[in-house]
Amino acid sequence: MIPEEKVKLRTELQNSLRTFSVASRHQASSKIQHHLYRSDLWKQNRVILLFSALPGEPRTVEILREAISQEKVCAYPKVQPLKGEMKLYQVKSVERLVRGSFGILEPDTANCDPLEFRDIQMALIPGLGYDRTGNRLGRGYAYYDRFLSKEEFSGATIGCHFRCQLVDKIPVEAHDKSVDYLLNETGFSPVDTESLRS
Repeated sequence: MIPEEKVKLRTELQNSLRTFSVASRHQASSKIQHHLYRSDLWKQNRVILLFSALPGEPRTVEILREAISQEKVCAYPKVQPLKGEMKLYQVKSVERLVRGSFGILEPDTANCDPLEFRDIQMALIPGLGYDRTGNRLGRGYAYYDRFLSKEEFSGATIGCHFRCQLVDKIPVEAHDKSVDYLLNETGFSPVDTESLRS
């Protein structure tokens, strides 16, 4: 039953995002960046994993530029569709991102050095939806669930989303992985551990 629930929720969230205008998304993205830069995680960590935003996701290119200006190390994933996995590469400028799988900007591997998952200190994680306990609804490919399951990765995970993507409850399967923090235009906060206990 859970896969059917996920399909229904994905459709609802996609419809909700379609009503969120481009101007509103840009404004919300700016607020998200503001909250991120003020967070202790941003101030304390140097090696961060970013994602290239799809239409309807918070903009991240400004985060890359800001991170580079602060001499942070920025990693981006490159998807390997046949293996169902991601590899990470350091990106030192926006110009080193090229169109890759699914039309998403990915590292130009000819001009980017590989990074190990264990090197990542904090990771911004995209998703179609989140709930307050950090459960995440992805797009069905499970790339990030596999990444979050890696034993060598121990960094902090941040669910980066718009407020309209925050729902009461995300249906969860055994392979689904949650995040440690939630970040949207209303603020940055740890997940609601009190709800996890109840």
